[in-house]
Order: sequence, then structure tokens, then C-alpha cells
Amino acid sequence: MNTDSKFVTCHCKSCSGGIEFERELFDPENPAVIECPHCGLETHLYIPSADEISHTLLVQESAATEKHKRARGTRTSLTPTQCASAEGQELIQLLCEITRAGLVTEEGVRRLNVWLDGKINSEVPAIKYLLQLPERIGQITTAKAFDVHFAIEHILPKNIRGEVKAKRQEAWLHSPLKPKATEAQLKYIRDLGGTSPPDLNIAEASLLIDQLLHDPEQQRIHEEKQAGKWEHEFAERERNVAYHLHSEFNEAKHSEETAEKGEIRDAKMYLKDAWNERLWFWRDTFRSPDQMEGAGTNEQPIKLYFAHGHRYRIPSENNIRAVLEALDAYSPTWDKDTPEYFFSTLQQNFPELLKTTIDFEELEVLREIYASPSQDSE
Repeated sequence: MNTDSKFVTCHCKSCSGGIEFERELFDPENPAVIECPHCGLETHLYIPSADEISHTLLVQESAATEKHKRARGTRTSLTPTQCASAEGQELIQLLCEITRAGLVTEEGVRRLNVWLDGKINSEVPAIKYLLQLPERIGQITTAKAFDVHFAIEHILPKNIRGEVKAKRQEAWLHSPLKPKATEAQLKYIRDLGGTSPPDLNIAEASLLIDQLLHDPEQQRIHEEKQAGKWEHEFAERERNVAYHLHSEFNEAKHSEETAEKGEIRDAKMYLKDAWNERLWFWRDTFRSPDQMEGAGTNEQPIKLYFAHGHRYRIPSENNIRAVLEALDAYSPTWDKDTPEYFFSTLQQNFPELLKTTIDFEELEVLREIYASPSQDSE
């Protein structure tokens, strides 16, 4: 980076997002305070030091290297052999400890960094992946901690990832990142004679409403209705995971677009989480069930793999994004009505991903192992 260039980039003190401005307009005696274009919070402009510039370039280079590796489909989650090794056991124990309370904390990231500093030369893909995380370097913000936690889930084996993810979701229930309680919820709480504490989120409001329904008979009726509703919603979601992830992504996108000044950063985090869940789902439809990393425990990606995904090499994130954007513009319910359109659209736009050879014997063995009752009856 040329220190004599017309423009210079500093970083927001809250979210670490890059902010570019003209060098000649900077007044060191009276640094300007602006609204960060990324998180919406106030931060001051400054001329970065040479060390900070060098660090930024190193992080960008590491991120580019990691993006290239992942685009080629390199597995980054721990394999059974790696999990059984002393190094793997040590890493798993540490990751479970720092995520025990739900979302990883700043102290947890520091512990992880200390451990990783001693593993610079490790050849384990999961450790190399964590070493190249730009979010673990520098000042640990809420956004960075969230990214590190999501990366931890990504490299853990499936049998452990589920528990860590469940704890994150439980912590998310009471997180300030959760959307605020709706006006309808607040009104219902008042109607039941309750008082809403400040900053009540949508999930906490739901719990409070249930508590206020103290009458045994009324509570029984309410619980029966809710149980029936949840059972129906769960069954519907299991049948159409892709569509529900699409709906949640649209909801997160709307929240970001309508977020007020102090909510922009949280809304961006909510949107990123929703996108990653959707990305993981579609990427898993190209992996055999024993290699699925994201939503692999659900029946729908397994069925889509046997019906379509086995014919293709694993697409990159950009490939998946291009297909989803095209189909989302085509129909808001395409992934519910015709999810197979994803594969035909992928083949039309990226024909190089079509496999030239397929091991049908292995495919049939996997089909027998993972065949569900609904598949057997079809």
C-alpha cells in the first residue's frame, strides 16, 4: 500500500470495517467523527500506522488464500482420524470449553489464539483454516467473535457440532442481537397484566407471555394449541428446509434494510447467519450423506443429493449465490415448489461442474444405507 496515495483506509473502532477517505482532507489536530457505513455507529478517522497497513495486507492475503482453497472443495472439518489424534482431542476440548456458555467470548477467542500460536506448522486443514481467520486478529468486536464462533462450528465433527450449535441457539434466545419484541407481543403482555422489561427481544417476549398465562385450564388449552402448531410447523419445515431457510434469509434481509441507526450492525449479523445456513444447506446437496457438514442430519438434502446433486462437483459459494439470486428473482417459492430447478440452473450456467464419471455402485450402497421410510415408499 503506497503511503503517498491520494486515499487512505482506516478501520471503525466498533466493527473494524474499512473506511476510505482522502488523505489531504484529514486534519490530525481535529480528526473527523463520522457514522460508520458498515455498523452505523460513530467512529473517528485516523491515518493508520505502517504496522497496521502491513497487518491488513497480511490478513487480506490469508483470506484470499483461504477463499481459493475452499472454492476447490477442500474439507476443513475434522475427520475421524484427526479427532482421535492427541492434537485433535486437544483442539476439540478447547473449542467445547470456550463455547460452553453459548456464543464464544472475547476471552475465548484469546485462549484459541494462544493455542493456535503453537500450531503454526500444523498440516491439519481445520487448524490451518482457523489460523487463517482474519476475524480472530486485532481488536475482538461482537461481530468478530460471532464469525469465530461460526468458524468453530464449521470445523467440528457432526456429532459435536450439533451440541455446540444448540448452545449457540440457546444463547441467541437472550442475545441483544435478537430482533426486538413486536408491538403485538408487547400489547398482549400488557393485556395479560404484565410489564415488559427494557430491550425485550422477540423470543423472551414469547416466554414471558407463556408465563403470564398462569391459569391452569387456559395454560393447558394454550399449550395444546401451541404443541399442535409447533408439531405442524416442524413437520412442514422438515419437508421444506430449503424454502424455510429462504424465508428466514428474506426476513433477515428485510430487517437489515429497515434497521435503524443503532441496529444496523446487529441486522448485518442476523443476515450473515441466515445466508450461511442457506449456503450450507445447498452445498450439502452435492456431498454424500457421510460427508455433509451443515444441514446433513435433515432428510431433504440427502434426497436431493441422490436425485440430482451426485451428478455434480461441489460448487463454490459464488456459484451457489448466482443460482440462488436468479431463482429467487424468478419465484419466491421455487425452492418449495420445484427445488430441482437449482440443479438445472447450475448446469445451464456452470456446465463445467457436471461430473464426467460417477461411481454408481458406491451410490447405490449409500442409497441403501441412507434410504428413509418416505424414500422406500416412493
